[in-house]
Amino acid sequence: MSSAPSYRHAVSNLRLWLSAFVPALAWALHLAVSYGLVELYCYQFTRMGDAVAVWALSAVTLLTLVAAFAGTLFCYWNRRIILNRAGAHRGLFIATSGAVLGVFMIATILMQTLPVIMVPPCI
Repeated sequence: MSSAPSYRHAVSNLRLWLSAFVPALAWALHLAVSYGLVELYCYQFTRMGDAVAVWALSAVTLLTLVAAFAGTLFCYWNRRIILNRAGAHRGLFIATSGAVLGVFMIATILMQTLPVIMVPPCI
C-alpha cells in the first residue's frame, strides 16, 4: 500500500510562507512609503506640490497592489495544489489564511488610497 504524496514535494515551505507574507509586506511598504512621500513632497520640496505628490502616491499604490495581488494569487495556487494532497493540514491552513489575508491587504491598500483621490495630500 503506497501512501499519498505529501504536499511538501509540490510546494516548498519557503514558497508557502513567502506567498503568505507578501501581501502584508506590500501593505506595510505602501504605508511607510506613502507617509514618506507626503512628508518629502509637501514639506521638503514645497515647490512640487500636490500634482507630483498625487502621481508619486498613485505609482506606489499601483506597485504595492500588484505585489499584494501576486502574493494572494500564489497563495490561492498553493492552496489548490495542497488541497489535492493527503495530510496537508498545516500547509492548507497557511495557504488559505494567506489568501484571506491577501484579500484583506488589497482592500486595505485601496482604502488607504481613497484620501489621496479625494483630498489634496499637501493641506
